[in-house]
Amino acid sequence: MAFTSLSWTKLTSNQNSVTINIPSGYRDLMLKFSIKGDRASEDYLLMQVNSVTSSSYAWVLNQADGSAVSTSTSGVFPTTQDTSIRLGLIPPSGLTNSATIGVLYLYNYLDSTYNKTVEWSGGYEENVSSGTAKTFFGGGYFNSTSNVTSIKLYPGYGTNLTTGSTFALYGWTNA
Repeated sequence: MAFTSLSWTKLTSNQNSVTINIPSGYRDLMLKFSIKGDRASEDYLLMQVNSVTSSSYAWVLNQADGSAVSTSTSGVFPTTQDTSIRLGLIPPSGLTNSATIGVLYLYNYLDSTYNKTVEWSGGYEENVSSGTAKTFFGGGYFNSTSNVTSIKLYPGYGTNLTTGSTFALYGWTNA
């Protein structure tokens, strides 16, 4: 497999969301991100596809912090659907040297036969002095066979993704 860098974005100001437009011509997509938020406490990182805000997403998220593991879902997976996919956590704004880093895979985003599946993993350093980390991984789907033309990322409770957050999109081919 070969991959091509499609876009790279670094926020130069705070934004309440980032929409990444997806070109056609690839089989799978990979999105790498490094995100900080402006909420004083931990926040959720959420995703929507093609600006769809209706209950069209089902997901499972597993989180670990070195002492406990937890699982959350959009409901009775996969039948209960949500208005977004919860990808993981954004660290509190007070952790000035910490950002959520992660990678998201979107498979067969142009295939009109199946719903669009997504898989992700990532984490952040929770306590700079002790080195405690929070990690997460999950999977889910967008309940549509439509081509994926955009991905929107945004905080669940906070106001903004902050300056310095980065997003790198890659397209995978069969070559």
